[in-house]
Amino acid sequence: MQFLQIAADGSRSVSYEDSPLPHNDALAMVVAMRRVRNNLFHGGKEDPLQEPYPGDDEEWVVSAQEVVDLLLDLLDRRLLSP
Repeated sequence: MQFLQIAADGSRSVSYEDSPLPHNDALAMVVAMRRVRNNLFHGGKEDPLQEPYPGDDEEWVVSAQEVVDLLLDLLDRRLLSP
């Protein structure tokens, strides 16, 4: 998760905190889908001169893969239709 801090002088900085997916499959799917959505709509707006957060792209890929795997499983079990 990304957090924006605004100092008293108005300068801004960003910090990151790891946030593992919940153990509940249904909740994990919703959280993973939200992460993918947030990365699609809000990602890539960082300062181009700032070093990117290490592993940021990897987390996006892992979250997207988790969503795909869960959706394919639901399709295979015919609990979700295309």
